[in-house]
Amino acid sequence: MRSAMMASHECVVAVFLSLLLTMVIALPASAAFEATGDEYVVRGLVYESEVGIVLISEDDVLYRLEGLDMSPYLESIVEVVGRVVENEFGEAVIEVSFVSQEDDTEEALEKTNEAVQ
Repeated sequence: MRSAMMASHECVVAVFLSLLLTMVIALPASAAFEATGDEYVVRGLVYESEVGIVLISEDDVLYRLEGLDMSPYLESIVEVVGRVVENEFGEAVIEVSFVSQEDDTEEALEKTNEAVQ
């Protein structure tokens, strides 16, 4: 009887620990979208999609770009500075306050083709 109770408690503890671990792993991803007022630097490829102008970062995160006119930077690799927030649709948005373009057009076109497919 005692071993059955201990096994039951061990099962509850294992479930609790796995839930806690899941929350800890998910926290950094959701924390990146909080409107903290902090500005971040994000590097990636700018291209136009059906939702507007977006940036796909080096770690394959897709951001909508707002704040500055990004049309001159289409199909270019850029570094943007801005606040990262989550909009009402759950999309990651960078409110861009500064942008600098890098000269790597061939890599940018390859990345665009991969992202579109």
